[in-house]
Amino acid sequence: MSVREIRWVSSATDWNREGADVLCVVCRTDSAAPPGEAISTIAVEGPVKGLVFERAIDTIGHRRHLVPQFGLQNVVAPHHNLLGQEGAGLALTAAAFTGTAALVGIFGVALMRAAFEFALHFARTEKRGGVHPIIEHQAVGYALADAKTTIEAARLRLILCSLAA
Repeated sequence: MSVREIRWVSSATDWNREGADVLCVVCRTDSAAPPGEAISTIAVEGPVKGLVFERAIDTIGHRRHLVPQFGLQNVVAPHHNLLGQEGAGLALTAAAFTGTAALVGIFGVALMRAAFEFALHFARTEKRGGVHPIIEHQAVGYALADAKTTIEAARLRLILCSLAA
């Protein structure tokens, strides 16, 4: 199988511009078939000639995490590197990310809950030069109530999504 002139974005830290040991390339393998039936997943063993570093994508606020964009030019992979059935790459990719989406949601809600608990403790204990804790100020209480409502709504959505899966 041959892959020509494809742009690829990777989430790699300290990337050495040689690529990973294995790249899972999701690509179109049958130009005549409809898109849902033409996508396949191919394992490309690296380092491979034809992997061209194009640029590092600027990720605002995430300076430690390198996100390179690279292209594959005239890269050839043997037919036995096809993962699953030819044309079943879209379903394979969807199945791979379905489970991880729930984990991302779980970690996101856990992080929001931990941050809220920290902020609530801070508001209950910090007086900022006054005699009363800052939680007694109306604006602080409203901000915390809004945050808690958003967190619980996200938590409920996550629970409902998990039950539906």
